[in-house]
Amino acid sequence: MDCDYTFTLDTQKLQTRYLQLQRTLHPDNFGQKSVKEQEYSESQSALVSKAYKTLMKPLSRGLYMLKLEGMHLKESTDSVAESQFLLELMEVNEALDEAQTPEEVNKIAQDTKGMLNQRKMKQILAPKD
Repeated sequence: MDCDYTFTLDTQKLQTRYLQLQRTLHPDNFGQKSVKEQEYSESQSALVSKAYKTLMKPLSRGLYMLKLEGMHLKESTDSVAESQFLLELMEVNEALDEAQTPEEVNKIAQDTKGMLNQRKMKQILAPKD
């Protein structure tokens, strides 16, 4: 999607890239092509749509970034811990929205990385069931 690996995205740029990719990959453009090319078009177009939907929403974008860092949330997660974690994500998002300078954004990023590293260590050190 041609995005920087950061929580704060240029959504206008993301939308422009999404539209470019869909114009190229959309299955309607492959009606006269081979079955293999049609199938490829369908799968890639669906993948682009899924990526766009994930990246456009701050919560799903944050969860995706956590997954890339090796932090997977289980569906049966403790609801209190999950609520606390989601609250922390919302606070980070609000802080980013209020940031006025690149330095403030970088400070938030460093704090968030520290928080994620602490959570990762707790997961590693937690007793296994």
